Amino acid sequence: MQTKTTDTRATSKARTRAHKRKTKPYNIRKRREVGKNLPTILSNSIYSLRLKPKQSAQFAEGKSLEELRKIYSDLSQCYDSAYCIINGQRSGILPKLANNDDIKYKFSILIQEIKELIPEDADFNISTDEDDKNGSYFLTVYKSTTRYDIQWYILPIEESLNKLKKYPELERLFLQFLSLLMRRTDVQSWWHHSMGCSFEYIKDHLRDDYMYHDMDEAQREELDNTIYNYESGDPYIAQQEIELALEREPEDILHDLNSLSGTYRRNIRSFIKEGCQLLSKTSYSIYEFANNQYDNGLYEPELAFDKHFNIVWNTTDLLFQQHEEFINSEANEGIQEPNSMLVIRPNTANIDFELLDAKNNWLVSFADFICKYSPIL
Repeated sequence: MQTKTTDTRATSKARTRAHKRKTKPYNIRKRREVGKNLPTILSNSIYSLRLKPKQSAQFAEGKSLEELRKIYSDLSQCYDSAYCIINGQRSGILPKLANNDDIKYKFSILIQEIKELIPEDADFNISTDEDDKNGSYFLTVYKSTTRYDIQWYILPIEESLNKLKKYPELERLFLQFLSLLMRRTDVQSWWHHSMGCSFEYIKDHLRDDYMYHDMDEAQREELDNTIYNYESGDPYIAQQEIELALEREPEDILHDLNSLSGTYRRNIRSFIKEGCQLLSKTSYSIYEFANNQYDNGLYEPELAFDKHFNIVWNTTDLLFQQHEEFINSEANEGIQEPNSMLVIRPNTANIDFELLDAKNNWLVSFADFICKYSPIL
């Protein structure tokens, strides 16, 4: 996972949009319309928040001269390092500050030079590591993933595992691939991260004595069955099997898959095959696209990008419904859009701006892969 940092950006528009959103509740899908046309679009532009680069004059506002000199010094080193890597020589453009220099004017020149150095379709923010005692500043260059559709991407696996009980070899490869998928991409599952919190909510809140006795018999039975299933039943067994699955490379899983005789369960075979091919080339953690970096007091979208992907047991039980409501609620407060990012520090050894496009292309392919197989697994 990325080092937690703080980015500085303009947020007046974000605050305005956040205020307007509260007047119009937004649901990704009507209650009980589960299992149809999944995944469903979470948001178009009105609910989405993009990173906004903050201009030098805005950034300088409220900073002391001493702070600005420190920031200018750190960013000048970042710029010189990047310029040298890209052009093969030092820039010689940015002179050191003298005591009587107009720091805000020099700062604006630095910002303009950085803009000319990075690709035209990229932006950057000024970042700092929260845990850095020296408060060092660096640059985060990013590109928005414009071809990515804002959706809740889910993989329900109960039906597939039920079908695979007659085919233990294919079942083994299916579980190994799910384990690989989670390790390589950090996609969330029903037993940890935000969906795990939804299950804890069911146990701790909905089973409160007052609420429990206020339910009818069918509701109490559904609640009890859900808790039992996820703590002792088939979902729990599947969780253990995925966690204990042999850690293998995609090429090894693909080799064994191609060695299986017969043509049974073609959709599951295709799912494993395409997934291994996608992960065997290059893969990224979804956290690499989630810029969770906001100043204290500034608006932060609730539905962070890492919550866009989930491996779920099914789309009909109480846990799925509860987590669906959670996703809806978070989406109403803002949805974080993904960005491919590249960090530039004074000691950065390599800069490849083409990697920003490559990462964005991979994310689109990964999202398309999940979207393709979500309704047919």
